[in-house]
Amino acid sequence: MPGPLRGPGGEGKNKIGRRLLFLGWIVFAVVPGRVLCARIGLNPLMGDGAAGRSTVLTGTGFAPNTTYTVYFGGVPALPALPVVTDNTGSIAAVSVALPALPAGFHDVYLSSPAWSVSFTGAYRVVRNICVSPVIGDGRAGMTWITNPAIPVGGWVGMVFILEGTGFAAGAIIPQDSILVGGLAARHPPIVVTPSGRLPSTTVLVASDMPSGFKDILINDGSVAAFASAYEVRRSIAISPARGSRAIGTRLAIEGWGFTDGALVDVRINNVGLNYKGGVTIANGHFVASATIMQQAGNGLNNVSVVDPSGLSSFPGTYWGLPLGHGGVIALSPVVYSGAPNQAFLVEGLADMVPGSVQPITINEGTTVRSAVTQWGINASGGTFPATWVKADSPVPAAADRMVVTDAKGNGKEIGLDVQRSICLCPVTGNGAAGWTVSVTGFGFAAGTTLAPGTPRSIAFGSATTWHATTTITDGSFGPLAATMSVPLFGGAASVNVGDATGIYYFYQHFRIWPSIGLTWIAGRGTAGETTGITGTGYPLGSTVNPNTITFSGITVAHAGFAEIRGQFGPIAITLPALMPGPKDVTAIYTFPQAYRVYNPAISVSKYRNPPSGVKGTEVTWSFSFTNTGYAGGAFVTGMVLLDTIPAGTAYSAGSTTSALPSTLNWYHSGCACWTASDLPSTDVVSVRWTLTSPLPAGASGYASFRATAQ
Repeated sequence: MPGPLRGPGGEGKNKIGRRLLFLGWIVFAVVPGRVLCARIGLNPLMGDGAAGRSTVLTGTGFAPNTTYTVYFGGVPALPALPVVTDNTGSIAAVSVALPALPAGFHDVYLSSPAWSVSFTGAYRVVRNICVSPVIGDGRAGMTWITNPAIPVGGWVGMVFILEGTGFAAGAIIPQDSILVGGLAARHPPIVVTPSGRLPSTTVLVASDMPSGFKDILINDGSVAAFASAYEVRRSIAISPARGSRAIGTRLAIEGWGFTDGALVDVRINNVGLNYKGGVTIANGHFVASATIMQQAGNGLNNVSVVDPSGLSSFPGTYWGLPLGHGGVIALSPVVYSGAPNQAFLVEGLADMVPGSVQPITINEGTTVRSAVTQWGINASGGTFPATWVKADSPVPAAADRMVVTDAKGNGKEIGLDVQRSICLCPVTGNGAAGWTVSVTGFGFAAGTTLAPGTPRSIAFGSATTWHATTTITDGSFGPLAATMSVPLFGGAASVNVGDATGIYYFYQHFRIWPSIGLTWIAGRGTAGETTGITGTGYPLGSTVNPNTITFSGITVAHAGFAEIRGQFGPIAITLPALMPGPKDVTAIYTFPQAYRVYNPAISVSKYRNPPSGVKGTEVTWSFSFTNTGYAGGAFVTGMVLLDTIPAGTAYSAGSTTSALPSTLNWYHSGCACWTASDLPSTDVVSVRWTLTSPLPAGASGYASFRATAQ
C-alpha cells in the first residue's frame, strides 16, 4: 500500500474521492456476486465448454500485490491458476485455461484469503459437437446391433459417432430425437454429464438422403443447431461388380445420395449409352438396370451416373472379365471410406470351387492390406449366398480391389472405390489463431508424411495449421491436433488434407462462429464509461460503421472499422447511460448478455484525521458511502467494505466502528485467516465490514478505524 496520505497544510482532515477505488485503497462488493470496484475483461467472453479452451483475463480495482485463484462456474481454471495483482491492484493480461462447463452463463470468481470477487454471468458457454466421420454415403444406417446379419462391430450406411461439449448439465436427450437433415436419427437416450459433456454416442441416420450438407439438431432443453455439420456423399452398388465386359451384359445398379429427380444416364468408362431411363430418384435413392452397349475393358472400369445435378464417377468399380470367362460376383457397396468396421454384402454367382471361401482381402496391387472378417461361407454348386463381411482395419486410397478366394485358392477380384473421409472434433470454432481441432483421416495414400506448412499437410481454408508430423501407414492418420496459426474469417471453411496423390478438400465441414472480447465486461451504467471490443471469426469484408454497435439496442460511440482476416480491435467504445442488468451487445452479430451494469452503485469517500502526524500519533481513518443507484426499490444487500491497515501504522485494538449494523472481521497475518475477534495485535492486516441490513437507494453510512503511526 502507499504510505500515509498527506493533505494540504492546516486542514483538519484529508478527503480522498472515488479515485481511490481504482488504486485499490478501498474495495466494495455487493452480494450476491455484484462487484462495484473491481473490473475484469475477457477475450473471448464465450466458448464451447471444452476443458482446456482459453480466454485472456485482465482486471483493475483489486487488492494490490495479492494472489487470486480463478474459478469459472465455481470450478478452478486448468490448472488452478494463481493471478497476481500489481501494486495498483491491476491484473496484466493473462491466458486462462478453462475447465469443462455446461451451457449457459457462468460466474467468474477470483478468490484470495483476504478478499474474493464474483462477476455474475461473465462467461458464456455455447454448444459444440464432434462428428466422426463427417461424411455419409446416403444410405440409411445399420449396425450389427440393428441387423444381426452384420458381423459384430460392423456398420453400413450413414452411421457416425457424436460427442459434444457445453450442453445443459444433466439434460436427457430423448431416444431418437436428434435430427439430421430434418429427419429423425436412431440413437439411445443420452444423459449429459454435470460438466455439460455429451457422451460419445453412435447415431444412425434413419432414412436415405439426397446429397448435400445436412444440419444436426440436438434438443437438450433448447434446440442447438449445427449448420451443415454432416455431408451426404454419393455411393453405388453393382450386381455383378465382377462380370463379363461383353455388349449386352446386364447390370443391376443401386445408388444413394443422389439428387432427386429423373435418373439421366448410367455409363461404363463414360462411353456407350447403356441405360434406357424410366427411373426416378427419391430421397437420393434409385434402383435401375443397365445394359453394356459398348464393350468394356478388361480389369477395372469406371462407372458413371448422371443425375439432375450432373455426372458422378466411381473409379474402378466394375471388374471386366476377358470374353468367354465367368465367375461374376456382386458387391454392395462398391464405394468405401477406408475406415475400419465397414460392412460389405458379397455374393458369388458363378465359377467358385465348392467348399469354404477363404478370408476375403482388400488389396493394394498384390499386397494384402486388410483381412476382412467373415462368417463361414460355403460355395455350393459354384456360388455362395449374399454374405456380410467386415473390414478389420483401415484401408489406403490405392487399395482398389477386394479379393474373394475359393477353397482351391482361386482369387476373384472385385473393383472397390476408396474415397477419403475425415473426423472432426469439434466441427465449429471461433476463428481465432491458436484454436485447435482434432482431425482423423481414412482412405488416404499410404506412405505419405503429413508435415506442417507443406502441401502434404492439414489446413483450414487458406490458413496454415500446425500439427505433429506423422506418416500415413494404412491409409489412416490421427487424431492429430491441428492448431490454426492465423485467424480465420467467418462462415464455412474447408478442411484440406494433402497426401501423395494430391490435396483433398472437405468443403464446409468446419464452421466459424463470430465471437467478441470486452476490455471491461461490467460497469455502473454511467454515461462516459469506456470499454474496448475485439472480434474474431467475422466474415471477410465485414465493415462496422461509426456509432453502430449497440448495448441492448442503445447506440454507443465508437470509430468505424473493418475486419482484417476475420478479426478487429480492440476498438474503444464510449457508453451512454445504461439501466441495470445484462446487456446484449450487437456488433453485426448479437452476443447475449455480454455486458452487465451492476446496480446499485456506491459512491465512496475516505478521510484521515489528522492529515499527518509524528511517530506515536493515532490517526482515524473514516469512510462515508452512499447508494447512488437508481431509485424505485434499488438497494444493496450484504455490502462489503474492506480496507488494509496502511504501511507504517499499527491497528488500534477496539477502534473499529460502523454507523449501520455490520458484521466485523479482522485479517491476521499470524494465522493467515479472517477472525471475528478484535485482537490487540500488530498482526492485523485488514478490516472488513459486512452490512447486515439493506442500504436503499440514496441512503448513506460511514465506518472508521484507528491506527498509530510507527
